[in-house]
Amino acid sequence: MRRLEVFGIFAWTRFNVVKSPPNPTAPEAVEVLRGIQSVTNVGITYMEYSRRVLDATIKVDQFERSDDLRKEAKREAGAAMRCYQLAGQIWSAGIGKEWENQKRNLTSLWADPALSQCPGIVSMSQQNRDEAWMYGKEIFVGPLWACAGPHIDKAAKLLR
Repeated sequence: MRRLEVFGIFAWTRFNVVKSPPNPTAPEAVEVLRGIQSVTNVGITYMEYSRRVLDATIKVDQFERSDDLRKEAKREAGAAMRCYQLAGQIWSAGIGKEWENQKRNLTSLWADPALSQCPGIVSMSQQNRDEAWMYGKEIFVGPLWACAGPHIDKAAKLLR
């Protein structure tokens, strides 16, 4: 029992701590990220990939905006999502576009901070980076997909 004062009136009451139910968006976010991870391991068309990334973005955004207090899990899910989004942008930049547009689009992506967190991209030589606009999908997509995996694993572990 605790003493409670409300507007100058004292009363003795019991405080029941009500724990909020688990956020359903957390497991859903990890589940859709795992789904993308699965299909990238076996092969996927750009159209199917882009649809899955858009669907996953909604779930991960909901999780990131939720009142769930597991901030590190949110950060890891968001990092994995960003890897998949960047891979989609790079893949898209190489579809049916002129070389100059491809070069401009891929060069602008180098400024994204998510790339500096991806070991497969960081380890690339400067020559590979300079020539990346000619081979965007072949050079970048695989390392970005691989980079998403550890983030998904960490998010899943933090949500257990």
